[in-house]
Amino acid sequence: MLSTGRTSTEEMTDETTATGAAASVPMKEADGETLGGRESTDERIDIRADVLLDTLPQPAFLIDTAHRIVGWNREMEVLTGVDREAVLGDDDTAKFFQDDRTRTLADAVVDEPDRADETFGADRSGRNQRAYEAEQELENADGETLYVTSIATPIEQADELQGVMQLVQDDTAVIRRREAMADLVERSAETAAALDAGDLSARVEYTDDHERLDDDVLDITDAINAVADSTETMVEGLTDEIEDLSAAADRIAASATEATEEIHAQNDSLRAINDEMQNLSATMEEVAASSDQVASAANRAEEAAVDGASTGENAQSEMDTVVETSEELVETVEQLESRMEAVDDVVDVIADIADETNILALNASIEAARADGDGDGFEVVAGEVKSLAAETKENAEEISGRIEAIGEQTRETVEGTDATNDRVRSANEEIESVLESLEEIVAASQEAADGITEVAEVNDDQAASVEEITATTEDLDDRADEIEASVESVSELAESQRNDIEGMVEYLTELSASDAV
Repeated sequence: MLSTGRTSTEEMTDETTATGAAASVPMKEADGETLGGRESTDERIDIRADVLLDTLPQPAFLIDTAHRIVGWNREMEVLTGVDREAVLGDDDTAKFFQDDRTRTLADAVVDEPDRADETFGADRSGRNQRAYEAEQELENADGETLYVTSIATPIEQADELQGVMQLVQDDTAVIRRREAMADLVERSAETAAALDAGDLSARVEYTDDHERLDDDVLDITDAINAVADSTETMVEGLTDEIEDLSAAADRIAASATEATEEIHAQNDSLRAINDEMQNLSATMEEVAASSDQVASAANRAEEAAVDGASTGENAQSEMDTVVETSEELVETVEQLESRMEAVDDVVDVIADIADETNILALNASIEAARADGDGDGFEVVAGEVKSLAAETKENAEEISGRIEAIGEQTRETVEGTDATNDRVRSANEEIESVLESLEEIVAASQEAADGITEVAEVNDDQAASVEEITATTEDLDDRADEIEASVESVSELAESQRNDIEGMVEYLTELSASDAV
């Protein structure tokens, strides 16, 4: 049993310990249990309670079933600032604690050994869950608030409660460490939240003034701050990169827009080209038909030119004959003119003879007048001669007039014949020129016919090529539509990317702005 070193009688005397002598806890020699519930023996263990309690490294006290303090170790003296002699025998343990408690956990266990967890709000612990624990706050002798865990263990012997020992475990350092750790974690979490919210200037600011945390734990703040510094530097660099990327995205979007416009224009051009090619194809078909007609007309023209050349040659032959005849006519008329001149000379001679005859008749009349009657026959003859001479003269004058008229006509005929002959020669020369032109026309018609035939063949080839080109342009038109759709898709993606990048730029700008603040 535990003892103060005195006899059992002395230990059990009532109020004899009020003078401050150490009390004892009477322990019955039991058949099966001793302190702590271990199997007991018949041996007697005589150890003073204060000596036993002083061996504990933490504050401890012991009360009996009447709530009287029978043990108070040196650590309790330090904790409460109350000496052992001042508390032994007192049944109000709570008043020695500098707080507002009205009873201790040990008192609750004395009152309800099996239900103290319910009546005091403690937790069961220890072997067979016979002990009770409760976390509490109290002030020590220096006025400092301590965080302690009170552990009350009932002491029984022979299944009968002998008393309760309460240990006061100072957890202040642990609690302070825990609070410091919680404070550090809270500040780290706040810093992380600030960083997550965009405040890149946020840093963990914590100073362990009481040196409650290990250096390894404090290194966490340096690590977090280093990560924040690295993140801030990275974001600043990323901001520059994103701005460059945004500018590039703007250029891409602009290029995509320009490409879309160009594709639209190219599509319009392709459609226009396709329309033009179709029109050209139709035109080529018309040209081909016209070329056939022109070729036929050229062949007919060639035939007509050949016929004209043949006819011209015949006309030239006839004109040659006409020229020859005209020249013969001119010669004949000239001969007639010469003969008319000879006749005119004869008429002049006859006129001269008539004049002379008149003179002879006049002389005969004169001679008849001289002969009087003998000259009557002479006179008659002279009269007849005179009459004949006068008639001859009249006829000669009439012939001369007619000859003059015939000469005039002959001269006009000669002049007309000469003019006709000149015209015939000119016509002959023109016919020769026409024949040369007809020969050139024939050659040109042949060349034109050959050229038109070649043009028709080339036109047919070009028409086939135009059909191929038309088919190609239609295919290009279809592909251009696909390209246009793709470019529009790229443009939309570029626009979406630019919007995303602008959002990133705004976000990073806000981060930088908050960092600057």
